[in-house]
Amino acid sequence: LLDGGDTWQGSLTALRTDGQDMVDVMNALGPDAMTSHWEFTLGIDRVREIVDSLPFPFLGANIFDATWDEPAFDPVAYFERGGTKIAVIGQAFPYMPIANPGWMFPDLSFGIREER
Repeated sequence: LLDGGDTWQGSLTALRTDGQDMVDVMNALGPDAMTSHWEFTLGIDRVREIVDSLPFPFLGANIFDATWDEPAFDPVAYFERGGTKIAVIGQAFPYMPIANPGWMFPDLSFGIREER
């Protein structure tokens, strides 16, 4: 089970719980990995708090530390299902800084980098 993002925000209950209601549901469902889309509208501090508590990988191959240009999250997770090896690459919405105010994630850089 993979989660493609848009999970922690967007509903009244998510707004009232700062996304915790959906985090609880995700943990009950037990996805193998997830990537993000609008999760960063919760702000970077809340995103890191949630990510640190997840029992599965939060992937972001195109999310980098803005100061050092190093990956902010694991880019890929590997699984084996039914004898088949699988790689899951997480790509966040690359236009996050255009779609949302930069103060929500000042230490992150989003986008596709051809050199990587």
